Amino acid sequence: MVPEDGSGAVLPSLPLDAWEDTKETLHRYAQVVGKIRLSAAPFKNHWWHVTLYVGARGLTMGPIPYGRTNFELELDLLNNRLEARAGNGGSFGFALDDLAVADFYRKLMEGLAAIGVEVSIDPRPFDLDDEHPLDENFLHHACDREYVRRYWQILVWVDGVFQVFAGRFNGKQSPVHLFWHSFDLALARFSGGRARTRRGRPRHPGGLLARGHLLRFLARRQGRAGTQLLLLHGPRAAGPDGPAVDAGVRALAARGRHGEPLLRGGAPEQRPRRDPPPVSPERLRSRRQNRGLEHR
Repeated sequence: MVPEDGSGAVLPSLPLDAWEDTKETLHRYAQVVGKIRLSAAPFKNHWWHVTLYVGARGLTMGPIPYGRTNFELELDLLNNRLEARAGNGGSFGFALDDLAVADFYRKLMEGLAAIGVEVSIDPRPFDLDDEHPLDENFLHHACDREYVRRYWQILVWVDGVFQVFAGRFNGKQSPVHLFWHSFDLALARFSGGRARTRRGRPRHPGGLLARGHLLRFLARRQGRAGTQLLLLHGPRAAGPDGPAVDAGVRALAARGRHGEPLLRGGAPEQRPRRDPPPVSPERLRSRRQNRGLEHR
């Protein structure tokens, strides 16, 4: 089985052995960009201020406030470039073709300084078991344009599936975003209930994560996290030259976790919404009294 998108088009092959060197280099590029966002962006709960987003041409961190202006960085995966723009009119960019991570770091920092943006980051890679700091890493330099574009095509499709799936939920949920430390695209739903304490640890500030509704597009390692939509790496990598992704991937993309269509002819089909059960006048009056809204 070859994975397909909602229109029936075959997704490109992306076997791990063929693009692993490029993936490792691109992952470290994303960590440099993400660490800059971590350093400059205002804080948000759940660390949602540090993530990257799927844009029209690649991965972007969106506009970041900087004094009376702002700036943004984009990994242009269609043209294999880094593009930077500032609200003061400054901009620069450079090619990523076989660019060592240390050279990427240097060019990016020098370019930001040239357009009036001063930032500093911790150059140690996060959660990569890598002894080479990002500003000294000349080991990772492969960035094959063809495999970067294939990754981008799959990433856009998964982002679209996540966006449609997110539209069926009225409660609190995360944006569809890419966590650069693990290099995975994720969407999380929250139930609204209180998270249980565990071994004295405080409750999760955002409420209880809805079980089975953490969707992750894994781009680094195997593992199950809620509903697994697509697994690109490991012995079950996608592509015509190897077994397909998880057996339920195509069905999940077409029907959703609970049977609701996610993509049908390119247009979403909304699941019928149920009306809430009626509330008796006595219970409504009790609620108002508890909230101090009932006049006595």
